[in-house]
Amino acid sequence: MWTQRRERRAGPYRRVATDATGPQPACARGAGMTTASRTPRRRPTLKDVGLKANVDASIASRVLSGEMKHASEETRERIFAAAGELGWRAHPAAKSLRTGSSTTLALIVPNLHNPAYGSMIRGAQRAAALADHVMVFADMEGTDTKELDELRRISGHVDGIIIASAHSSVLGSTDLLSTLVPTVLLNRRGVPGVPAVIGPDEQGAILAAEHLLALGHRRIGILTAPRTLDTATRRGDAFAARLRESGVQLMFEVEAPLDVDAAATAISPFLERPAGERPTAIFGAALTAALGVMVGARGAGLTIPTDLSLIGLDDAQVAELVTPGLTTILMPHESMGVRAVESLLRLIAGEELPISISVEEPAELVLRGTTGPNLEKEQP
Repeated sequence: MWTQRRERRAGPYRRVATDATGPQPACARGAGMTTASRTPRRRPTLKDVGLKANVDASIASRVLSGEMKHASEETRERIFAAAGELGWRAHPAAKSLRTGSSTTLALIVPNLHNPAYGSMIRGAQRAAALADHVMVFADMEGTDTKELDELRRISGHVDGIIIASAHSSVLGSTDLLSTLVPTVLLNRRGVPGVPAVIGPDEQGAILAAEHLLALGHRRIGILTAPRTLDTATRRGDAFAARLRESGVQLMFEVEAPLDVDAAATAISPFLERPAGERPTAIFGAALTAALGVMVGARGAGLTIPTDLSLIGLDDAQVAELVTPGLTTILMPHESMGVRAVESLLRLIAGEELPISISVEEPAELVLRGTTGPNLEKEQP
């Protein structure tokens, strides 16, 4: 006698036919139904393609790789049709052995958790895919020895490396970089002989200075990444110079690693000063710096932007999610990632590149909620 019962699945219930002894096998629930084979499908080989196309496997290989130019059109069509029907694809390892190229590139960043690098990664991956290359990513967080060992290890498996690392151990290893596969720096420069793709850092810093000046701020500080980085130096110098042009002296400059907690620790002493002695505005010259200022301000009991205006350089989705939303300078990081891959591929192909490659796309001011007028501007 057939009854109905519910069988629990990973999701909604469904009805299955049962008898008194329990669920019936698939063959008992439908005439002619059989269970699917669990044997995985074998990957088609060049021998399979050759047999189907009625040619030797070596001929199929040379036609599919483009090495045999004199094969008849009829033979070529037969081979490509056979490959398509069988679902044959070139094996990456075999292709690498034949061409001497892995068609793989690496992008090294200081920390994969840093949201400022998201746009660079997207741009680099998009450009690599358009060039039929695979892009792999790694960070250089750790000791100097670990970073250098990792760089050497990666170099043995890729055709080229893009380094956006902030660590001096990497950027200072000129001898090491000269022994690696073709290498391009991204968002920093300063290694002799290594091409570097940079963005409009000076223009972005000037935009930040002009925005704070227009709001009436005069007691202005800056929190930067370590000045051992070319990027931090260019941003800090341009910001201070623009203030001086307006008759305003930079109140202080503090350096901190590219880490939110480190930035908060570095800036806190300046935020804990009495009202008339602390800054009314701060420029966080990196996204982690600006987020660190927000943490430090909260710890000091300050309200942004009433007690303190804040603008950051670099933009990411997190700037929209914090409260209040972080006013930032949007940099063309995605375009920089694209340009870095394009430059690296040219270098791999043997082209000469300039040492400094500038992305001309301008920086943009993104107004959110962390900047406001200087409420103390009438005071001397």
